[in-house]
Amino acid sequence: MHRRSFLGRAAAAAAAALLPPAAFAAETKRFDIPALRKGWEARLRAIAAKGVLPVVDIESSYNPGKIDLADFAARMDPLGVAQICMSPQIGKKGFEAGKLWNDRAHEAVAAFPDHFIPTSTSAIWPTWTEKPDAFLDIHFRRVLEDGYPLMGEFEFRHYPSPRELKRGEMYRDIHIPIDSEPGHRLFKFSQDTGISFQIHYEIEDVLLAPLEKMLAAYPKAKVIWCHLAQIRYQKRSTIYGPDYLRKLLEAHPGLHIDTAFGGPNAIYPASGEHQARVWDATGKRAARMGRPHPRPPLAFPGGPGPGRRPHERARGEDAQQAALPWRPGPAGRPHGRLPFGLEAAVQRRARPVAGGAATRRPSASPRRARARGTRARAPASGGRRP
Repeated sequence: MHRRSFLGRAAAAAAAALLPPAAFAAETKRFDIPALRKGWEARLRAIAAKGVLPVVDIESSYNPGKIDLADFAARMDPLGVAQICMSPQIGKKGFEAGKLWNDRAHEAVAAFPDHFIPTSTSAIWPTWTEKPDAFLDIHFRRVLEDGYPLMGEFEFRHYPSPRELKRGEMYRDIHIPIDSEPGHRLFKFSQDTGISFQIHYEIEDVLLAPLEKMLAAYPKAKVIWCHLAQIRYQKRSTIYGPDYLRKLLEAHPGLHIDTAFGGPNAIYPASGEHQARVWDATGKRAARMGRPHPRPPLAFPGGPGPGRRPHERARGEDAQQAALPWRPGPAGRPHGRLPFGLEAAVQRRARPVAGGAATRRPSASPRRARARGTRARAPASGGRRP
């Protein structure tokens, strides 16, 4: 999950399907997406040539003031991380100072254009939750003016992270109905422009119908639903599963998935349950993934995104996690289609690892894989947990 012919058309790691039409290209201060795509493709090809499945981390928010970009980019290489969609945050202090937009994606892309994909400001607490209409006003304007290829994660329904719960912090217990006025504005903007956006949307029975309604109302909107199978309260989710997800993808071509989810040791404190349905009560794989869908996912677990504690992403459990939907079949060939035709490169070069996955166990130690300044501490701090 986680092409020599490897990436002919997939240079934009967010996937060509998610890039906006050419109508929104070129003038001053705009990102030169065609030029950037060449660099992304070259880096993806270089990693695949080593027999490694390149990781594309499509959802990573970060505090620009708490990250060493050079150090962080260097740590991507031994992990096989090709690109990260870096979405800058605005913390409590910035919001209180009247800030609703963060320009720092320009800084990351200028410094390491082959490593980072420009992504708009994270739609999280407090900017998105406290002033959604004003946030969207400036967001839409700057996305078009600067030529962003995709928008960051919009938190519609979000439970506090395990760390936040342990600290008694409930500010990220967020519920903005996806079919509310801000939701309609976002879906319509994506449909009108072709620019994709990400959603954090907890997987619960009562939340599925509103999402389905919005996908049907805006069939050309490009939606990336983050965190495959992340379910923090199992009893609240009896509908979602491989069959349901397949039907949803087939009914709504504009819907895509991000496949990052918690590992087998990730327990949600409030429920005492594994955060991802792919694990059983003992932490072993439990999910029946079903037949691989012909449209590949757009991001893979294992990337050291600032919000995902890179030192943990270096562990072997993530290599196992990446194997779930595309386990090798006879003669080492993957069942179905790997993202962007990666199976062509992998079958020739890759060594199988735990679970028979056509990927390589990351070699960096947990300590060496850690990027400085990305551990979440407080509402206004750096990286954050999903």
